[in-house]
Amino acid sequence: MVKSYRLVLQGRKGRHVEHFGAPEIKADSIVHISASEVVIAPPPVIAVHSPGQTASGDVLSRVRDRIIGAADVAVMNVAPSEGRVDFVLSVDWSQPLVIVVDITIFDAPAQTVLG
Repeated sequence: MVKSYRLVLQGRKGRHVEHFGAPEIKADSIVHISASEVVIAPPPVIAVHSPGQTASGDVLSRVRDRIIGAADVAVMNVAPSEGRVDFVLSVDWSQPLVIVVDITIFDAPAQTVLG
């Protein structure tokens, strides 16, 4: 089994311990996580508000290109457990950024070797 999820994390600066839950994650799952800065398109201009509409627009629909910007973005200390994975996201920049994180879950390894 291989399954991937994409998270859009807003306002990240510095070190954050992040948590993601999914029932298919097991303590012995292999979990790969990547992270990058993302370009968010400006919110649409809404002249007249209709019920349920917000002035900022839907952030997910405004996610554009993932980029290698000037900020260092890193994922560390990935720790799967039953139903969730915890990891550290580090964003080395002076201002909060929007970060896209891709999480891919694999079955347990076929074999564990002592090295």
